[in-house]
Amino acid sequence: MKRGIFQNRIADETIVRYDKRLERLIMRLPQTQLVELCKQWVQLQFHASTLNREIDDEEGAEEFYWHVPKSVRKHTMLHRIRHRDFPHGLRLDQIAQLEMECLCRDMLAVRWTASQLQAGPNPAVLFSTKALLQTLYEEIDTVFSWHAIERRHPTLPMTLVRLQLLDTRNPQALCRLASKRQVIYLAILESSVHLLHSLLTDASDVGHRLFQQCLIRALQRFHSAYRIQKLSLTAKSLETMYTLLGAHRHAGALGSWRVYADNTVDTTPLDNQPSALATAIALKRKTTAEEIADVRFGNTNDRPLDRFLVALENDCIPDNELNVGDKIHNAPLAFRPKITVQFQGPNVFQGLKELSSQGVLDVQRMPSFMTGEDGRSIIRVVNGNVQ
Repeated sequence: MKRGIFQNRIADETIVRYDKRLERLIMRLPQTQLVELCKQWVQLQFHASTLNREIDDEEGAEEFYWHVPKSVRKHTMLHRIRHRDFPHGLRLDQIAQLEMECLCRDMLAVRWTASQLQAGPNPAVLFSTKALLQTLYEEIDTVFSWHAIERRHPTLPMTLVRLQLLDTRNPQALCRLASKRQVIYLAILESSVHLLHSLLTDASDVGHRLFQQCLIRALQRFHSAYRIQKLSLTAKSLETMYTLLGAHRHAGALGSWRVYADNTVDTTPLDNQPSALATAIALKRKTTAEEIADVRFGNTNDRPLDRFLVALENDCIPDNELNVGDKIHNAPLAFRPKITVQFQGPNVFQGLKELSSQGVLDVQRMPSFMTGEDGRSIIRVVNGNVQ
C-alpha cells in the first residue's frame, strides 16, 4: 500500500491503551497463536515503541516467547504482555492482527452478509482485488480518518480486510480500542460476483452509509454502470457464508462419488496403501443404519452449515380428475401447495446424520439433497425434481 498519497490514514504506530475490551480481545486467541503473534512482533521490532526497556532481568522478551514453559497459563501471558513487555499499550496494527487471527478462527462475533456486483441488469465479476482496494482507500481518505490491514485467509480463496473508520483525529479517540460500528470487515473473493462484508446498519449509522457511498464510487471509477445489490443472507461463520453463496463444494458434497475427488481410484503398483475405492466398497457392504449414514453423508464437519432451506412444490389433483391415460380434464381444479422447511443449528447435516444413525430417519429412502450431496444450502423441489 502506498501510504504517501493518503492524507488521513492513521499510522500503524498509534498506541492504543489497555482496557477491559482489549484484554478480552487478547484472551480470545488460543495461547499457541498468541505466542506466535508475540514472536512476530519481536522479530519485526513492533515492540520498539512499546516494549518496556527499563526492566533488566535474565528472561527478556525474546527468551520468554521462544521458550514458553508448559506451566504458563494464558492469564500469565496477558499479565506479562500488559505489565512487563508492552506496558504502554499495543500498536494499532498489533490490534488489527489480533482481530484478524480471531476472525480466521471464528472467534470474533461478526455477523456476515453479502452483496452482488452488477453491471446494469447482469451480475459482474469482481476485478483485481489490489486495484479495488487501492481505489476504495482513495475514496475513504476523502471522508474518514482510517486504518486498514489486509491478509489472505489461511484456508479459503479470499482476501480479508479490516477497516477502522473514524470521523475525527482527536488523540483521545485514537488511543481507545475501536467500537464495533467503527470497524468494517471485507472478504473479497477471487473471480466472483459476490463481496462478503460485515453487517452494515445503514439505516441508523451515518458512517456505514458514507462507507457504502465510497464503495459504490470506487466501483464506478472502473465502470459507470456498476452498482451493489444486497443479498438477504446472513451467517455467523465466514465459511458458512462462503458455502451459502455456492462458491465452493467440498469432497463430501459429491456423495458416493467423492472417492474420485482425490484422484486415488487409479492406483499404482508402487503404492501399497488401500485405495479409496476399496474402502468405499467395504463401507457399502455394511448394513447398519450408522454405517449407511456414514456412506451417504460423508464428513459433515468439513464445511458446516448453520441453515438449510427446502422449498417443496407439488401438483395435487383429485383422483377422479384423472383417466387411464393420466390426462388432466379439469386442470383449473388442480392446485400446487408450497411448503418451506428450514433447518437451523450449528451443523445441520451433522444433526440429520445423527438422527439417521439412530434410526429416527430412514437414511435409505432419504433424498440426496437431504444428505448434502448437492452441496447447496437452498433447495427447490417441484414435483419431486430438484430445480
